[in-house]
Amino acid sequence: MSKENSNKITQQFYDNLRRQIRRFDPGDFSIMASNILRASLSNMDLMSHYPPHFLLHAIEANCRYYDPCVKRVLDRHNFNKVINVYHDYKDPYQQHELQKKSEEGVFNLLISMAVNQFPIQRHLNYNIFGRSIVLFHKSENLECFRNLFYEKYGLPIKDWLILTFAVFSWFSNNETVVFQPENFSNSEVNLPIKSLEPFLKSTSMERKEISDNFNLEIEKFPPFLNSFVKSTFFDFPFLRYSSTYINPHPNLLSYLAHERIYKIMSEISSTEFQTAFGKTFEEFINMLIDDLTGVRILKEKEIKDAYQLDQSEVCDFLIEFTDCFLLIEVKAVQYTKRFLSLASLTSANSSKKIAKAYEQLFSVGKAMGEFTTKKLLSICVTFGQMFFPNLDTYYQKAILPNMSLNVKEIKDPFVYPPQTLSIDEFEEFIAVIDFNKMCPLKLFGEMSEARSVMPQSWHTFLSHKYRSEIDSHKSVISKQYYNFFVEQNIINSDFDRSI
Repeated sequence: MSKENSNKITQQFYDNLRRQIRRFDPGDFSIMASNILRASLSNMDLMSHYPPHFLLHAIEANCRYYDPCVKRVLDRHNFNKVINVYHDYKDPYQQHELQKKSEEGVFNLLISMAVNQFPIQRHLNYNIFGRSIVLFHKSENLECFRNLFYEKYGLPIKDWLILTFAVFSWFSNNETVVFQPENFSNSEVNLPIKSLEPFLKSTSMERKEISDNFNLEIEKFPPFLNSFVKSTFFDFPFLRYSSTYINPHPNLLSYLAHERIYKIMSEISSTEFQTAFGKTFEEFINMLIDDLTGVRILKEKEIKDAYQLDQSEVCDFLIEFTDCFLLIEVKAVQYTKRFLSLASLTSANSSKKIAKAYEQLFSVGKAMGEFTTKKLLSICVTFGQMFFPNLDTYYQKAILPNMSLNVKEIKDPFVYPPQTLSIDEFEEFIAVIDFNKMCPLKLFGEMSEARSVMPQSWHTFLSHKYRSEIDSHKSVISKQYYNFFVEQNIINSDFDRSI
């Protein structure tokens, strides 16, 4: 597809959208869209008619194009006409990648869909809260960054997390998409009410602000790459409308409690924060695996001493199970660029860090072959969600160009190829192993078999096969979450720890 044609198709999409959507009051439209979004995420048939990223984009477009001079009453029929504009739009980039009829084209297509669809589908849970409490509130390494956060936003991170939890809980227990500060005025819970105003100010935008940000995001990309436009609601999950706060979906608060804090601190002081956070993240993984029983854990220096690797870079942790070893390297990386493709990922910092991790894992795995006959497994844990990092296409195009090893060399020491898991996935992985007292070799085997039927992420595999175990597992993270809110008098000791 030519650049001229892609520009024409995208411009026609926005012209059609403006004609349909400008008639409806943003308050009415956002409430209807938010109610449908909440229903669609729990109903696959409904989701096919109302994809979540369509609904988020439509709320922002309505803020941008609303014209009170042509105002009409909004009903479901008129709302569906707006959504049909999205269904009729054939995204030029996605069509271009699909027409390649290659693994690279399919990979690029999947990434372009994932950037806007994955975040809204992640449910806020105690792991995210517990993790953020440890990483951002308790870590001594980040004390100076917490102070800078307070200076900039007028509330401590502790209050930010408490209010995120409180608002999420309030929405979970009330069938409405509209929040008002008065909802907390008579609360029996010990909430930091003085921090509520700066919290809502920092996490919401008025219609004009959303309109301006919508324009700004669109201008960041040529029309051909329209599918990579980021939703305002990932950073600001509330539309501030008059004295009310409209939330398209409570799941958006998961980003607020996790990635948004990381992003804010990184923007305050990038280099210094990255160094401090890398250490903090490694300490967090250490705490997580220390919760395992019946295993032996070696850290970096102990690995060097045990396997005569004094002059080599080694992985962060080695866990010995009854019939295998699990090697772990920790990389506190996440995507920093919005446009992602195999070509761009080849030079991305995230890919270079993962490639470095694989070399460190290989170094240890190769040396261990002289000391043990046990099976070897390896994992790179990342802070951010990497999209499809374990597909062979990603190995070949994004990882290997950044390594001095070839495919055969890196796979040689291990029963299965090294795996990259986000922190969300790794916590689920550890939960299944700990709850079932299972050797990870069995889990790797089950995952390999599942992938031979259909390519899937670790989260998809674990949540489908072991959902009950993950939900039932009481980890050190859930204890952090539980103890924090008990100490703050937010919940009592009889509270159910699951959100």
